[in-house]
Amino acid sequence: MPLPFAWKGNTLDARGRFVNREHPFNDSFWQVLKWQTMRNPQKQEKLSDTGGCP
Repeated sequence: MPLPFAWKGNTLDARGRFVNREHPFNDSFWQVLKWQTMRNPQKQEKLSDTGGCP
């Protein structure tokens, strides 16, 4: 069944990887390092949460 619009496929970047057009990811070593080393203010809440999948 043909699509009702012209679909040209998923967008690729210069390295041939798929790209989310609405929210492109610009990776930065320093942003990842900051994210990995920052404190989580909800850590205790997460550890004490008893709900979830069995």
